[in-house]
Amino acid sequence: MDDHIYACFKRCVDRYVAEPEFRQLLLEAPAKAIKMLNYEDMLIAYKVKEAVCYIIHGQKPEGSLNAGLEGSDINTENEYLKEYIKRYKLLEGFVRNSVAESRYKDMSLCYFGEIVRNRCQMESADVRDHKLIYYFPIAFELTKGCSVQCDFCGFSADRLSGVFLYNEENAALWRDILIKTRELIGPVAGVCPCYFATEPFDNPDYESFIAVYDEVFGEKPQTTTAVCERDPERFRRFINNADPRNLRERASVRISIRTLEHFKKVMEIFSEDELADIELLSNHRESINRISSSGRSRRNPEIAEKRRLRYSISCIAGLYVNMFSKTVSFMEPEMPDDEYNLGYRIRETMEFTDADDFEECVKKLIGSYSLYDPPKDYELSWNKNIHIDCGDDKYISFVGEGMRYKLSKGVVMLDMIRFINEGYSFSRIASKLGLFGSLYGSAYQRLRELYRKGYVRLR
Repeated sequence: MDDHIYACFKRCVDRYVAEPEFRQLLLEAPAKAIKMLNYEDMLIAYKVKEAVCYIIHGQKPEGSLNAGLEGSDINTENEYLKEYIKRYKLLEGFVRNSVAESRYKDMSLCYFGEIVRNRCQMESADVRDHKLIYYFPIAFELTKGCSVQCDFCGFSADRLSGVFLYNEENAALWRDILIKTRELIGPVAGVCPCYFATEPFDNPDYESFIAVYDEVFGEKPQTTTAVCERDPERFRRFINNADPRNLRERASVRISIRTLEHFKKVMEIFSEDELADIELLSNHRESINRISSSGRSRRNPEIAEKRRLRYSISCIAGLYVNMFSKTVSFMEPEMPDDEYNLGYRIRETMEFTDADDFEECVKKLIGSYSLYDPPKDYELSWNKNIHIDCGDDKYISFVGEGMRYKLSKGVVMLDMIRFINEGYSFSRIASKLGLFGSLYGSAYQRLRELYRKGYVRLR
């Protein structure tokens, strides 16, 4: 498909998601909606509507296979939909391959990410339904806080209070930290973000830091900004300097839309072609997108409950580095609730001064928290987002949201349930029950299964 035609179609999708008036017009009078955008000579109105309704609502065109975006090629004559699915699959393939085992140097982080993904999918059907949710082993921040203060921010980011500027000293430290990260974690770190609860373009030297990232890893991290209109020429330079293939196949640059007025301004400033490969994340109240039930959105009465997703927006299962404060933390996503209202848990935070110090911190944090098997002397607890059904004569069921895992019923398993509920370690449980030999091994194997699937947590 001609790139400009696709760019115009994508703008229809973006406007449908973000603008109630355009959404209604496309549904009720697609020809008028297309004409309003001056696309009548390029796009076929009824096919645009058909494709948009499939992409957004899952309404399959007549004669199509029962296949979603993640399924087999859809059997349809709708060229817009075919092109959209083709591009989506490129992105899906990149995301999946970017966290492949072969890209990890430290396999414990790889396996820990699998455990976190298992747990989050078990806890939330919303996570299970989103095929592109994977968890990355590290994130960097180049500022302290955020100037934007979006009213839906899932992390309730603090206000901007510090910037890690690109000077001789900081540039050297940054390069050394990235080299250590590559040595310790592996090339997978090359796709991890240089923002978390921050706005990348709050740092006037962001591009310089990203250039070093590219030199070290051979690829640039994904960038999501909520202020592309603050300095349009800076944003244009940024996307023009990006690899076009990365923009298309990796969604390497994204725009977070704050309000309907912000969306309209972005549409006014940037052309269809400029935004053809830029993903727009419309999170404002008029959007039909759903957003995480964490952070400010959790407290915002304007965000209806039906728009809240039951999962964290945190995609980090591992290390969280702030270069301004020179801290590294170990973090993992949590189901947003009153205890973890930001949707993540910080296990421990350490300070570093140089790359060697950073290496020591990283090794300690990974050794303490990135665990594929439950240590036998660690206190245990049940995941608070599950319930345990012992009603069946033969099986005990461990139940999350729409997922159930069964184990054979027995006296040892029933006792283990009780002792884990009381916070015992496995060693203490084994001592209490007098387990040894094959009974000991079998009981630990069951505990390992439950831990790796996310039903058992380490306290």
